[in-house]
This record gives sequence, C-alpha cells and structure tokens, in this order.
Amino acid sequence: MSQASNTKILNRLFMLGRPLAPIYGALMRLRAWLYIKKTFKQHRLPALVISVGNLSMGGTGKTPMVIYITRFLLKAGKRPAIISRGYGGKSREPVNIVADEWGIHLTAELCGDEPRLLAESLAK
Repeated sequence: MSQASNTKILNRLFMLGRPLAPIYGALMRLRAWLYIKKTFKQHRLPALVISVGNLSMGGTGKTPMVIYITRFLLKAGKRPAIISRGYGGKSREPVNIVADEWGIHLTAELCGDEPRLLAESLAK
C-alpha cells in the first residue's frame, strides 16, 4: 500500500472517529466524577506508583518508556515492579508473575506479548 493510500485511510478513520470524541470526553469526565464520589473503588499501594500511558492506545511509546524508567530505577538501586493487564494473554489466573530475579516464568501466549517483551528486555 502506498503512503498516499495510507494517508487517505487514516483521514477517513479520523473523520469517522471525530464525532465520537465528545462522547468519549463525557464518559471520561463521568468516570473521574465517579472516582471522586467513591463509587469506583481506588486501591492504595504501599509504594510509589508511576503510571505510563493510562488510556492511550498502541504506538505512543509506552513500552520503551517503561523500559527506560525501569532501567533508570534499577541503576539507582531501586527494585521496581511492572504491573500490566497483559492484554491478549490466555492465562485466567487473577495474578501472574511473568518474571522475577530468578527468571522468566510465562510464555507470551499466557501473559501477553507486551509483558513478555518487557521481561525479556529487562532480563538483559
């Protein structure tokens, strides 16, 4: 596919999605309000949390940023942990430990491509 063809497709997708932007914005404001009103439960962790990305979809550089931050913290003598939903993983366990200081324990099929990629990148 040529670049001109790709540009046309992207422009059409953008135009189709544009009318949905106000609806998405309203839903995100409603979600924030529900957290403020304590309708949605928040969980406090006994550690500093760095959130990378939030609701962004693919292609925004989240994975390389997580790798960079993790390596930075490791060099600083910290013991960071990465929490991921593991999108695409087939494991049905409520919590999966992909890797730890003893090695990588789950396949990409079980935990998802991205958690496995992060484990492999940071094991080096």
